[in-house]
Amino acid sequence: MENWETKQKDILRRLRENDSTLTRLNLTETLVGNEGVKAIVNAMVYNTHLKELFLGETGITIDGVELLAKMLSTNTTLLALYLYRNPFGDQGLHLLLGALPYNSSLKQLSLNETDITNCGAKDLADALKNNHTLEGVYLGGNKIDETGAQYLIEMLEQNKSLVELYLWGNSVKDEVVFSLDTTLLIRKEQTDCI
Repeated sequence: MENWETKQKDILRRLRENDSTLTRLNLTETLVGNEGVKAIVNAMVYNTHLKELFLGETGITIDGVELLAKMLSTNTTLLALYLYRNPFGDQGLHLLLGALPYNSSLKQLSLNETDITNCGAKDLADALKNNHTLEGVYLGGNKIDETGAQYLIEMLEQNKSLVELYLWGNSVKDEVVFSLDTTLLIRKEQTDCI
């Protein structure tokens, strides 16, 4: 893992100064932790250029996710948030979902290997029924089985904006995942033709 301490001063300055060249920030496998997330969130208050934030495998816990959720509820420019390999589970997911009704920009949310269970899948399905912003949600390598997958499949009857939903690496039969992928691929192709 890279050291956050060596990078943070320049990154935070660029975020605070709303540097137009900083549209993608990849801190994957950097030991950012909750304190680093707090500094990033505070620096992003007036930032209107950052579009993609990669915080995969950065040591974030529930406290860091709570800060990110608060940021999401007011941020209008972030299009993609990648939080994979941070084990915050259903509780962290619940915090993120609380911000979605207030966010009109987030298109991609990566939650691979974050210890989400069927309970989290149900909460996600309920939240996405009325969300028309997210287009891709990535849930690979979690603790979701057929029950959780069914919640998500039923959600797709109401949510027509979601075109990517990845469940690979969960306890879901391959044919269910394949069927879901096929349904979404057809939806995406139809959307692309409009």
